[in-house]
Amino acid sequence: MAAPWLLSGLRVRGAQALGGPLKAGEAAFAAGRYVEALKFWRKAAERGDGDGEAQFLIGRLYRNGRGVFVNFAEAVHWYEQASQCGHLQAKLELAKLLLSGAADYDATRFRQARREPDSPETDRLAALFYPHGEKVEADAKRARALLEEVVASGNIEAAELLAMLYLGARTGLQDPERAKVLLESVAADGRASGEFGLGDMYFRGLGAPIDKERAADHYERAAELGHVRAKTALATILYDGLVRPMDRARAVDLFRAAAEAGEPVAQYRIGMILHTGDDAPRDLDRAETMLRAAGKSGHVRAMMALGELYSRGDGREPNLREAEIWYRMAADNGDTQAQFIAGRFAATGDGSFQSLPDAARYFLKAAEGGHVIAAINIAAFYASGSGVEQDPKQARRWYRMAAEKDSAPAQVRFARMLLSGEGGERDPAEARQWLERAAGKGDPEAKALLATIFL
Repeated sequence: MAAPWLLSGLRVRGAQALGGPLKAGEAAFAAGRYVEALKFWRKAAERGDGDGEAQFLIGRLYRNGRGVFVNFAEAVHWYEQASQCGHLQAKLELAKLLLSGAADYDATRFRQARREPDSPETDRLAALFYPHGEKVEADAKRARALLEEVVASGNIEAAELLAMLYLGARTGLQDPERAKVLLESVAADGRASGEFGLGDMYFRGLGAPIDKERAADHYERAAELGHVRAKTALATILYDGLVRPMDRARAVDLFRAAAEAGEPVAQYRIGMILHTGDDAPRDLDRAETMLRAAGKSGHVRAMMALGELYSRGDGREPNLREAEIWYRMAADNGDTQAQFIAGRFAATGDGSFQSLPDAARYFLKAAEGGHVIAAINIAAFYASGSGVEQDPKQARRWYRMAAEKDSAPAQVRFARMLLSGEGGERDPAEARQWLERAAGKGDPEAKALLATIFL
């Protein structure tokens, strides 16, 4: 019996004889001989065989790392050539890369391994190894033009991608009305993503008046087709009794199904249900697992819930170190309350170790987000030089911010700075106004200062 490699070689040569290098490359690819396929397709591309198919296939090799390192810029080069020949699939794949851009991991790793990553010699070698660049820049406008061309041919995948582009806020290409038409075509093709997209549009009032009943119908159909986020959306409607009769038993089942499929919002919701024991038997172990999964996926409310869970213990020994980790994660994701709590952990050292610079950093972020107590704390840090360079002007600034938000302690501290001239001009008259406001709320220190200074 002939060896498999011999048989595949015979097939490749037969394909070459009958169909030229393009067919020979396809036979080599089917046999897993990717480098050989690349050689044949390059030859076909040089000869101008076909309608850009060889160029498209080469681009796909670089895109997927078959026989070569993954190289997105090289893939774009070949997809561009195929697109110029009118190859619709190449236009679609090119649009996908242009939608978000892409950096080549191997190119990045190559630079990092060099002693001088940004030296002219490194640039020369990078240009040699990556002749068409080390990354693909995002170009939403070009992607839109390509997708419109492909959509005109009736391609449903392109319609789905284009609809999402028109619904996105970051590209500046929003067109909800066009998105709605595209999603209707996707839904008519029986795709769950079309039903879900229409549900979201009606629920949020994008490109159509808000119609939550109609949104629920679309979510229902998408959920029946297996769309995970649609299950979460429908579960939320049923759990909260929005436009549908409340059905928490079914909602819990939908949350569970979506959570098991890795949907972060569903993981958070079922985690909280299992934590409280509302509408399902209490299961702290499973609740912790679901909340951790949601938190690791970037769900900030899950991070906050985990911080609280580990802080309290809930029938277990509190784990302040773990609590601090999750509060810091939520803080680094922009949650103002988490920033304040993370600052408090860093200031006291309760979770891991005391770090006044970290405390100052988190208190400042929370204060910038409007957190009053954090503003008082960072003001005190600036006043004393704790964790930051001493700066009476900044201390006065943050005390004023908290005072204007009607914090009596801040009003007293700000008044003291106005009386002493610390961090700015003296202004006894304004100081008196702040002390009277604080005294009106019953602050004993404000009353004492008024009595001793102004009476």
